[in-house]
Amino acid sequence: MPEEEGEYIISSPTLPQNSNYNMILSNSFVGHRLHGDTVYMNGLYNGHTTSCHRARVPCPIPYANGTAMSYTLDCKKATYTVQGENFTQVFYAHAVLNRVFVTEVEVKSGVVPMESHEGQPSVDLRTISNQNDLIGGESVSVFAGEILDPETQASPKLTVYSITTNYQKELTAGHYTFISAFGSTKEEATQFYNLALDDKNSGILLSTHVKSWSHVWKTVSITIDNSDFAKTVNSSLYFLLSAFPHFALNIPDLDNYPFKFYGVSPGSLGNGGKHQDYWGHVFWDQDLWMLPGVMLLFPQLVRQSILYRIAMLPGAREKARKAGYMGAMFPWESGLTGVDVCPGAVYANYQQHITACVVYAIRQYVYTTGSWDVLTEDGAWD
Repeated sequence: MPEEEGEYIISSPTLPQNSNYNMILSNSFVGHRLHGDTVYMNGLYNGHTTSCHRARVPCPIPYANGTAMSYTLDCKKATYTVQGENFTQVFYAHAVLNRVFVTEVEVKSGVVPMESHEGQPSVDLRTISNQNDLIGGESVSVFAGEILDPETQASPKLTVYSITTNYQKELTAGHYTFISAFGSTKEEATQFYNLALDDKNSGILLSTHVKSWSHVWKTVSITIDNSDFAKTVNSSLYFLLSAFPHFALNIPDLDNYPFKFYGVSPGSLGNGGKHQDYWGHVFWDQDLWMLPGVMLLFPQLVRQSILYRIAMLPGAREKARKAGYMGAMFPWESGLTGVDVCPGAVYANYQQHITACVVYAIRQYVYTTGSWDVLTEDGAWD
């Protein structure tokens, strides 16, 4: 391995004793903490106002249950690899087909058992259906769920669908690809399962994902002499940039699949359950701490977060009205609708510097790009 490639590699012979420190893979639409039983999806919240949190989707991604010798995150390729005695398993949240999570298993010899990581049924979802089907000639498992408690009385009961390649309990020598596609409708999940299946059959499923991240790292291109410090910087950038949608970059020769982006939470898309990591809410950290780290590199990604703030303006205006003010007061913590979902009233009532932080982010975007589009075209002036 070239020395500069090693600056993107984080590897260990064992998993952390505390599973909260396991690696996270995300493409800004789906996020998964590796070796866990949960997937979170962009904009999928359960709970009324101050009980609002990310809704736990049971993890459909299969795992090899053989003896593992190493666990490796490749920040440059945005892949996570479990190296076993007789198998290799690679995971990636697809950067282009952003509703898709993929794992590939290469069995060298013998037999490798596979196991489910679905865990217990989600307390956030009512199961609509959970059944097998055929898509593109492949046997798949289709899960459909509906949140129990919308964020506001006027909010819809959000739905989630996942479609995953079925797997045998034991794999023999060979290469296997398992696709998990997610969406708010069955049609959306089916569309992206078929897109991933086409890329798999064309042999480009992994390469298109890597190509998207290669574009990112060519743009970043930070040279650091100290390799340990380089790993720290590169991994920090990886985790930050994986929280933003690559479709906004308009990368040449790669398709774009936009979706409504619901901002960046401090705990990333791999976290956010009830009582965990700000519950998946968007916080002032996004505007004052996270966006400046991306601003000079990818202002297009920053714009996506600003568009989220603009979409939440009705809730901010309503908060200002209730407080007796004109204009907008952004909520201390927000989720789907823009109402304040902070579980602590003292913070929601008195931590008001967040509005200045949102304005600061917009001002920095205008200064950086020289463009007034978020004001004149996207509605920040409305």
